[in-house]
Formats: sequence, structure tokens, C-alpha cells
Amino acid sequence: MGAPRLSAIAIAAVMLAGLSGCGTATKSQVTAGSTTTTTTVAAGTTTTSAPPASTPGVITIHNFQYQPSPAHAKAGQTITVTNEDGTNHSLTADNGSFTTGVFSTGTRTFVIDKPGTYTFHCQIHNFMTGTIIVSS
Repeated sequence: MGAPRLSAIAIAAVMLAGLSGCGTATKSQVTAGSTTTTTTVAAGTTTTSAPPASTPGVITIHNFQYQPSPAHAKAGQTITVTNEDGTNHSLTADNGSFTTGVFSTGTRTFVIDKPGTYTFHCQIHNFMTGTIIVSS
């Protein structure tokens, strides 16, 4: 009578172990300069997702960061900056050649006519910095 009872317990333990692998798992990946990508997958499955492609001449301020980093544009192209934080920020060239001015929501634009690598910062938040590479 003892042996069948142990079998039932052993079977239940094996079934429980098997069930614990079922269901879904959430995997989060953060890539520098990109947003967080969260994917729900079946247990034991691995997925990989690339960061979203950036659009030349488009910069977003989100979570006190400039994205993408570095940004890219062509000389003479209008560069659009969108502030998604709802708090005051600016995008101001370290050399003073361009600025969005301080704004809290919406978009601002500017143009860089000469190719080169330009560093910039937020006038209000010193830790916010970025780079834009302008090609010909």
C-alpha cells in the first residue's frame, strides 16, 4: 500500500515540474540609446528584437534623454526635436550654433548647413547631452 502512494506522489511531482515550464515569460532588453523592448514569449523560447530604426533629422526627448544617440542628418535638412517629457528642455549646441530654445511640449526645428559632428546639451539639465552627425 505504501508503494502505490509513493508512485502517486512521484507522478504528481513530475506533472507539477512539467507544468511549471508552461505558460509565458517576459523578457526585457535595453539597448543604449533606444527604448525598452518587452516581448512575451512561451517559456523556453528566445527572441531577439533590434532597436527601432532612427529617422534622419528626428530627435526625441524622452525620460530626460535624447534619442537616438547619436542622431544623424544631412546638411541643410530640417531637424525636428520632439519633447515627450512635458517638462522644460532644450537642445542647444555646445558651440552655440543652434538651439531649440526651452520648451515643454511639442516640437521645435532647426537646420545645420555644414557637415560635421556636433555635440549638444539641455540648457536646464546639464547631464542631458547628445551628438548629431551631419553628412553632406
